[in-house]
Amino acid sequence: MSEESPLQVTPGRSLSLLKARSGLIARGLRDAAELVTQNVPLLSTRRLAEQGDAAAQYELGEAYYKGHGVPRDYAEARVWFRKAADQFHPYAISDLGDMYERGEGVPADQTEASHFYLRAADIAIADGGDWDPDWVLGAVWQGAQYGHADAQFFLGCCYASGKSMLQQDHTEAVKWYRKAADQGHVEAQFNLGWAHENGKGVIQDYGEAAKWWRKAAEQGYSQAQYNLGWADRNGRGVAQDHGEAGIWYCKAAQQGHADAQFELGRKYYGGEGVPQDHTEAVKWYRKAADQGHANAQHNLGVAYYYGKGVAQDFREAAEWVRRAAEQGNETAMFALGYLCQAGQGLPQDHAKAAGWFRQAAERGNTPAQASLGAIYRDGQGVPQDYVQAHMWFNLSASVSSGDEQTRLSAERDGACQRV
Repeated sequence: MSEESPLQVTPGRSLSLLKARSGLIARGLRDAAELVTQNVPLLSTRRLAEQGDAAAQYELGEAYYKGHGVPRDYAEARVWFRKAADQFHPYAISDLGDMYERGEGVPADQTEASHFYLRAADIAIADGGDWDPDWVLGAVWQGAQYGHADAQFFLGCCYASGKSMLQQDHTEAVKWYRKAADQGHVEAQFNLGWAHENGKGVIQDYGEAAKWWRKAAEQGYSQAQYNLGWADRNGRGVAQDHGEAGIWYCKAAQQGHADAQFELGRKYYGGEGVPQDHTEAVKWYRKAADQGHANAQHNLGVAYYYGKGVAQDFREAAEWVRRAAEQGNETAMFALGYLCQAGQGLPQDHAKAAGWFRQAAERGNTPAQASLGAIYRDGQGVPQDYVQAHMWFNLSASVSSGDEQTRLSAERDGACQRV
């Protein structure tokens, strides 16, 4: 298992009602754009607005606000903006916020301004792809300034990734993550933990990372539960505690988190922090394997091979190992090569064995390098080649130790003498 913590999350919260409404507005905006390009008289826009067309209501409000084609009249602009805003027109909502903030046609009212800015931020986050990028960023920024937790998180993600026309700035990202996290925003808490874990925008601090992951984990966020289990298992920012790691892995695993299911399987298989139970291990390996987790697929194959937690079945072993090998798992590649060579669970095929050993060996798998050296030495499935045998025995001997290194060195030297 890799000891790296997972990457941070990105914004993607669903606001289904706003999304449905905003889809209708998007079509309206396109219609309005056509009206402008065709120079349709303002009278036609008014007629559409009076018929309830949100885009036309917004255009008419803009005309009164800017004095285009009609005398400037903030009060009339506000009337039409509000009609459009009542139909979830995002630009109208933002403009109403601006009018209340500046006191244009109405007494300045920061509370009312914040109401509209927060509504606009909702739409920008829910379905920003349908709107002008400048407006989306502005709406998110205004919402964040007024304490909108989703907007603060969104803005933090934009700074972290350098997207939405913002220059990448991890320090600024952390600032916005923290504002949202302090309001209990679970994804912001997770990302703040990630920032502390990796020293992005803050001084690296594993204890702080674990603290923020715990806050998110206690809210049921499965990725944070997995990360906290990982921290407990490795003593990263917290005292090492295999039992506590098992608890958090279990919570994440029960939510379908494949990595947590695999780790929980490993714990039951080896009895690490939990009573050893091969049947329970196989159960969790299978759940992760069914989601395509390559390490779990390999370990499930091993369980079938040795008959631990399941009845021994070489065919099932070969099938699960094959699935892992085809995903690039080098340990599974070696295991599949071994099964091909031995004819266990599938027909004996030395050429296929050599192919799987080579793929694993080229990825640095030491047992596969030694097996490939033996195949070239004996000419099994490949033409006999002592130069190749010497090379692979030498590679495997160089990273081995003790008796195994002595044995492989002797094989290497034997191949050299036959060149």
